[in-house]
Amino acid sequence: MAPYARWVHPSFRHILVNNCDEYLDSSDCGNDKSRSKLITRVATEISDIIAQENIERPPDDIPKCVRIWFGNYAGGHAKEPRPTKLKVDTCGHPTSSKAWTAKSVCGHIFVERISAEHKNLSEDSEKDIGKYCATLAKVFDELTEAEVKECEDRAVEWNTKPLPDDLQCK
Repeated sequence: MAPYARWVHPSFRHILVNNCDEYLDSSDCGNDKSRSKLITRVATEISDIIAQENIERPPDDIPKCVRIWFGNYAGGHAKEPRPTKLKVDTCGHPTSSKAWTAKSVCGHIFVERISAEHKNLSEDSEKDIGKYCATLAKVFDELTEAEVKECEDRAVEWNTKPLPDDLQCK
């Protein structure tokens, strides 16, 4: 058994395994605290078994151990197959750290235009990083309606689906 799961005794392991599907279906987003309630309930059941069977060296913080165990093992012990999650279904936590807007997409699609304009706005020969936001805004304002629509469509796509490989590599 892995050292971080030594606290799991065979007499209550079935409780953890039997609650994996419920854990994966639960959430702590907003007012829905079903995951916390499940962890508390499972920790209480395990505490009762530990007390009944006089199990030596129980963990100090059983709810924390239960939460960590579910986080590490619930997916592997689930009885029902789970569909893959879209980035939209991440409870407000994006799978990538970037939330794409039409303007930020413009910065990746129209790199050549931005580079040329950036050189124009920078007074000296090197591009001034302080001028990038102004450059991006100017290029974005000069886009045609079709180009803006393309940026908006890609922003929606990049926020809801996995990013294209070439973009992830940047």
